[in-house]
Amino acid sequence: MKSKLLIATVCLSFLSLKLFSQDFRSFNQKNYLSDHINLKEEIRIYKEYDNKISLLRIFQDDKSNWIAEYFQENDDKTFTKEIITPKKDFDYVLKSLERYYVYKVPSMSEISWKLGNRSAVHKNTDPRIKSKYNYTASITVIKGKKENYFILAKRMNLENSFSFYNPYQYYKHNSEIDELGYYCKILDIITKQFKIWKS
Repeated sequence: MKSKLLIATVCLSFLSLKLFSQDFRSFNQKNYLSDHINLKEEIRIYKEYDNKISLLRIFQDDKSNWIAEYFQENDDKTFTKEIITPKKDFDYVLKSLERYYVYKVPSMSEISWKLGNRSAVHKNTDPRIKSKYNYTASITVIKGKKENYFILAKRMNLENSFSFYNPYQYYKHNSEIDELGYYCKILDIITKQFKIWKS
């Protein structure tokens, strides 16, 4: 189901991601992780769905070995951690993530103005609007459970943090928006290479 309302979409996105940022800080504390990346190279991908958080952490240790840790929150609010390996090697994973701008892509809240449709410019008939001509804008609001994602990525002097939610649903309605495509590709790489978060 979908409805069209610009203001509601923007408000929902900020509210959802604000709540998620509080949750992931608590998650970090419980799993003895800092809120910021302190290593030279590391990528963290947090996922919040159905009131549970999971995390894939890819980093290089002090011996220059690449490691992937996967954290999952259980029903009893405890956590499990396991070491996982990609289907291909880490260099392939990192280059693939870089290809889709993991170190540069902005948050979904920063591209909200791109979502939805704009009508053709037409003669204004609304007396409240002073302009002679006007156009209307609308955004598709995806209803249902949210899948929230928060990503921290650092490589030497490149550092980025960004967040998004329900990327596949929004990309379905806005396939012309590059950033939505990048979000989906980043998740596709993680899902295929580490066999996690399969729908």
